[in-house]
Amino acid sequence: LGSMQSPLAALLLAVCISGCLAQECGWTSPDGTSFDLSPLRKTDESYTISQSDQDFFLNVCYNAVNGPSICTQELPQSPGIRLFKLTGRDMCEILGLLSFPQWSLLDRNDPSAGVRLEYGYGPQIRGNQKVTYNFRCSCGAGNGYPVVKSCPLPIRLPFQEACEIDWDTELVCGACGLSWGWIFNICFFLAVSVYIGGGVFYNVKTHGMQPGIEAIPQIEFWRLVITLVREGAVFFVLKVRGLAGQPPSNDPL
Repeated sequence: LGSMQSPLAALLLAVCISGCLAQECGWTSPDGTSFDLSPLRKTDESYTISQSDQDFFLNVCYNAVNGPSICTQELPQSPGIRLFKLTGRDMCEILGLLSFPQWSLLDRNDPSAGVRLEYGYGPQIRGNQKVTYNFRCSCGAGNGYPVVKSCPLPIRLPFQEACEIDWDTELVCGACGLSWGWIFNICFFLAVSVYIGGGVFYNVKTHGMQPGIEAIPQIEFWRLVITLVREGAVFFVLKVRGLAGQPPSNDPL
């Protein structure tokens, strides 16, 4: 597990606090952007990753629950456990404590980029390796899955680098997909296309009309609408010019 500058009692107390407190799984940034990662929390298993002769057992807002017995029997509970070989021996270490989360934006100028969650040990415990999750916005990725970006072996103490985990997920994107404005525009365009196309087809097949403008359904009504719109625009322009003291023009539009 590594040496500590604080007494072992501090770590044990932190673990007790971690197990007793209800862990929040969300955060609101200073600009008001809210993030909710509760769908990523697993209570019956961990996210398991094998990479470069290392096995990682990870969780979000909950302790790792299905780590190997060599780890769970010797170490306190933690949201991250790493099993690795050092000098030919199987060794374990915990990666942070659940009761010491630290949140921040991946990009303080762009909250939509995602959020960072780091599990540490508090101010009284130093020298142990932490875990940092980089939750990156990726529309269409669903909940996503963690990928170990880097995690140096605990050879030198104190550990200066945290284990860094990249996690592409749409949970931090806010709104994925089309906005209501785009949905309205698409629906309106489709409705107009169906109206004109269906009307022309009906007039050609039923009334024997030639394809073209005259086959548009209710063409006289739409011509009247266009005329009224043009006259209204001319009246508006003339009114504005009159208020501005400009002489009228023969062709205001």
